[in-house]
Amino acid sequence: MLSQQTQNTNRVLIADDDPVILDIVRTLVEREGYEAVTAQNGREAYRILHKDADFRAVIFDMVMPHLEGSDLLDQMQTEKRLSRIPVIIMSSSDDLKMITKGIEIGAVAFVPKPFTPDQMRNVLRLVTLKGSEPPRVPRPSIDPQVSNKPIAKALKVLLIEDNPGEAIVIESILLNAVAKIPQLSSVAISRAELLSGGIERIQEGDIDIVFLDLSLPDSEGLDTLNRVLEQDPGIPVVVLTGTEDHTYASQAMKLGAQDYLVKGKVDEPGMIRAVRYAFEVRQESPRF
Repeated sequence: MLSQQTQNTNRVLIADDDPVILDIVRTLVEREGYEAVTAQNGREAYRILHKDADFRAVIFDMVMPHLEGSDLLDQMQTEKRLSRIPVIIMSSSDDLKMITKGIEIGAVAFVPKPFTPDQMRNVLRLVTLKGSEPPRVPRPSIDPQVSNKPIAKALKVLLIEDNPGEAIVIESILLNAVAKIPQLSSVAISRAELLSGGIERIQEGDIDIVFLDLSLPDSEGLDTLNRVLEQDPGIPVVVLTGTEDHTYASQAMKLGAQDYLVKGKVDEPGMIRAVRYAFEVRQESPRF
């Protein structure tokens, strides 16, 4: 159970010496309606906490300069006002002893690196909402009585991808994923090989989710995403990337992408997570 002090705050502290990871987590935290406070190492994180312990949760990497995550966690547990704050630890290490130690010391959850946006969102929601009220920042809610029922029409997905082979793979995984999402009755997929064709389809209306390759014959890079969002700022866009470039993914999400998938590594569970989250976002849109 969260303490009263922890329940009443709307801030989350994030600490990581990798600026890209720090930026990604900050973006995800802010999208959940929280105020993100960041630190680039364990010592800086402790100084912030020592000065002001009013945080809903703390997220930090186990391996950081100046003060390791385990040492920061140890220090927090020795101070009553800090020990009440839920801690989520991150690590790219496969050292189970280090991860186990973090949980034993007092961490309430663990997120492995690299993580998907949905993994971090789910852990954050579980930790911050357990035994407390949602954040006070206004945020549209989903009516469970509505979301648990299949929608009357097929979910309409636009795939903007110029590579036929990649398109077939994405479509196949998408069809299988949607079949396992109770809230959806079926899916209709339309495809455009050029951004110009994709924009024309968006302008026709009735598109619920866009899967967008950022490398197309008539558009390259983040400008591709910007041009799609200009057509409909509320449309959920799942970016398809060719590499695991966290910097690129972070930039795309800051611009407005809902999620990102790495081509060649897309699997059914990852697709289900991406579709579910994008579907929830679209339900919140007054145009849905």
